[in-house]
Amino acid sequence: MMEDLSTIKQDFPAAERISYLNTGTVGIMPGPVQEKLFSCLRWYYDYGPALPEARQRYREDLQWARGVLARFLGVGEDETEFVSDTTAGMNAVIGSLRLRPGDEVIVSDVEHYVGRVLWEYVAKRRGIEVVVARSDSGSVTAADVEPLLTDRTRVISLSHVSFSTGGRLEISAIGEMAREHDIFVLVDGAQSAGALDFCVGDLNCHAFAFAGYKWCLGPEGSGGLYIDRSAFEQLKPPTVALGAVDDIDLDGNYTLKRGARLFAPSTRGYMDTMGLAHSLQYLHDIGMDVVQRRVHQLTDKFCRAAEDMSRVSLVTPRAFERRAGLIAFRLADVDDEQSMRDMAADFLQRGVHLRIVPRPLAFRASFHLYNDEDDVEALLKLIAR
Repeated sequence: MMEDLSTIKQDFPAAERISYLNTGTVGIMPGPVQEKLFSCLRWYYDYGPALPEARQRYREDLQWARGVLARFLGVGEDETEFVSDTTAGMNAVIGSLRLRPGDEVIVSDVEHYVGRVLWEYVAKRRGIEVVVARSDSGSVTAADVEPLLTDRTRVISLSHVSFSTGGRLEISAIGEMAREHDIFVLVDGAQSAGALDFCVGDLNCHAFAFAGYKWCLGPEGSGGLYIDRSAFEQLKPPTVALGAVDDIDLDGNYTLKRGARLFAPSTRGYMDTMGLAHSLQYLHDIGMDVVQRRVHQLTDKFCRAAEDMSRVSLVTPRAFERRAGLIAFRLADVDDEQSMRDMAADFLQRGVHLRIVPRPLAFRASFHLYNDEDDVEALLKLIAR
């Protein structure tokens, strides 16, 4: 475990060159992870990928990677599978739920685009109803969701951390309430996995999908999916690939695997899988408690300073228990989208990279382990200017 992060930036050249405050869009892959990944790829393809020794190493690497993913999430290997991104994981689950016309799914008004589009698409095709939980706090609590429950509620689909407000939703309490009513809970973990220190089993959800290329520092095109054992029998995929079956023959006989393995592909991206696994191992070696502490310290420093600036108003909840590494904020004299984009472009020219998020329209800064107090100060100075 690495307690001292004072030299961590040397693993992230981009973070040395610029104040990189946009991990919520795409994180930076550590240099040591790149070297391990490129070494694997060079050996694999230089040796000959279809040769028996290479196939054996591939199988061993994949088994190691599965173990890393399960340990990262704090669950069993049969409950996890690699996917290409959060959307792929959510689609796999949504398509496997046996929903009927008239069934209801609860989402929130602080979801990512995908958290709404996927369900609206299903609603049009299958005749279900999408019910929206609304909150003025930048987050959603069990108290916001409970009044929406009916005898037709089948699914609650929420983000662990909102991509726009940065608020941490009350997933564990919502999940506990949902289980009392036999309601399936699907969680979008894109903005929490890799930023917060938690065991996914403690969220009381049935499924959790996350991107590997944001806070987890893996390659784009990577991600993970968790399926709780209690939900194994509830999910019936409309299609399967070779990775999901055993005892297959040319006459079409097969045996289905159980759990998250039902969503395994026929062919997986070796670079994506191994890149994410090595990135998760990198985070494990540092310690997710250390990572979360860094995120907590930097976001607190920014929030404290911002509260003393009259032109700044925080969108993100102030208490760390209600947020993670994303901080959304507004500036009183910059209130239209084009002006905000112009200012963000100016910030970038001056060495600070952040982004704009919609509804509520705000600036969003992401603080991760490769950021430090200098990055916070650089952003504050530009705001003050």
